[in-house]
Amino acid sequence: MTGVTSEEGKGTSIGLSIPIAASAEEEVQVTAPTKKELESLPVLKPIEAESLDEKFLSNIIRLIEDHLSDADLNVNALCELSGISNKQIYRKVKQLTGMSPVEYIKSIRMKKAAMLLQQKKFTVAEVMYMVGFSNHSYFSKCFQAEFGKTPRQYLNEES
Repeated sequence: MTGVTSEEGKGTSIGLSIPIAASAEEEVQVTAPTKKELESLPVLKPIEAESLDEKFLSNIIRLIEDHLSDADLNVNALCELSGISNKQIYRKVKQLTGMSPVEYIKSIRMKKAAMLLQQKKFTVAEVMYMVGFSNHSYFSKCFQAEFGKTPRQYLNEES
């Protein structure tokens, strides 16, 4: 035990240095964590390595899907929303998908239309507006070009 007097002599503090050693009888036992303890641990998401191209394309897809019902969604609107130039979008979308941006937007709209028609919750006209078309004949023409049948035939065949 050591005694130390403070500088002003008004008090004394005592510091003890006692070595602690566990005897063989006092051995600390380590147990496996319980199921409850494991469940309380945070679940980590797997790390997904995305290339810049994958990030670009997922951003473009997200923008298209967010504005799908907007009949005015075109390449220029996509450029404004993404902050990327028209030439850059055309070049990257064409390189990554093999389609022009106009074709790619239309392709996503048609796939969404087919998905909505399969749900059987909406009429063809409702689906047409939901995916951003305002002209029924143009919607049918695009749908038939993509799937080989009209939206009505597609709806009836999915029954």
